[in-house]
Amino acid sequence: EDGNVEYKLKLTDETEARIQRLATQMRYRCDEGGSECIYRLGVEDDGTMTGLTEEEYESTIRCIKTAAVMNSYSIHNLTHTKLPSGRCIYEVCIREHNDDSYIDVKVAIAGSVDCGKSTLLSVLTN
Repeated sequence: EDGNVEYKLKLTDETEARIQRLATQMRYRCDEGGSECIYRLGVEDDGTMTGLTEEEYESTIRCIKTAAVMNSYSIHNLTHTKLPSGRCIYEVCIREHNDDSYIDVKVAIAGSVDCGKSTLLSVLTN
């Protein structure tokens, strides 16, 4: 139950109370993942990949988007895998939308003298 990954088979209940519970759960998952979480849609809690139809996906993503807006989070589609049954598994990344935060990245660059290591790093960071 810990961690920043949440499995959802489907979300079709768009009542305000259900969306509020989803938003609270989303905040918890994002806190666990350092302001980022992953939702795997079409997957049961035990990991069984059932998949979603297109209509179920539309309903599910609508619920997730509503909860994300309540939390000021942004949603990014990561993967979409088609199962032999014709149904699909989706993976979405939900991030805290905060202009004041940044992601710290460390880069190691190796190469011979005068091959442009410093120039490359300068171009990528500016």
